[in-house]
Amino acid sequence: METRLRERLANLPPKLISKPLFTGFLSEKQWEALSQLHKTMTEEYKLRREMLLKRLDVTIQSFQWSGKAKNKADNVSAAYVSRRKQMSVEPSVDLADLLSAREDLTNLEKTSSSTVRKNTSSSVNKIMIGRVPDRGGRPNETKAPPPEMPSWQKRTEGPPGGRGGGGRGSRVQSGWSGARGRGGHGGGRGHHGGGGAYDAAGSYSYHS
Repeated sequence: METRLRERLANLPPKLISKPLFTGFLSEKQWEALSQLHKTMTEEYKLRREMLLKRLDVTIQSFQWSGKAKNKADNVSAAYVSRRKQMSVEPSVDLADLLSAREDLTNLEKTSSSTVRKNTSSSVNKIMIGRVPDRGGRPNETKAPPPEMPSWQKRTEGPPGGRGGGGRGSRVQSGWSGARGRGGHGGGRGHHGGGGAYDAAGSYSYHS
């Protein structure tokens, strides 16, 4: 198998397959570190794929809520499920892919370069958007919400006839006290030059 592969590679153009990206040797500790790094990256990208696939499922589900799509729910499901099954959560990259990487992977091309833009340019890209107001959204400018009452704590109810009733009662009591005080004052004045009294309506009359 290896012999046939070498023969095929020898007949290919020299620029078709570039040189290997890694041509050195790794020690046992370096292989262990590389394996651990690969495991960590696999778990990270597995989580990312789960998030993207969940967003895709929710998006397709939201399309089916419209009135026009309700009659075609079976067609949408049939077209989507067949493609969705081909999207795996587990990344398919292993250490063999790393060792077989070629030098052309280091040739990174920006999306704004002319060679890429000639294939992605459209009339929409030529529309210039003017200045827009600042909509905020920065985390350091967000205020914390007010504290909520704990779920285990009950609201305390005031006694019957609370502060309002007591306040009215004290004012009435104060009025009667004032009436007695004024009556007493009137009586005192009566000792000097006559007498006076309060009638049922609360009016004071002086008698000389």
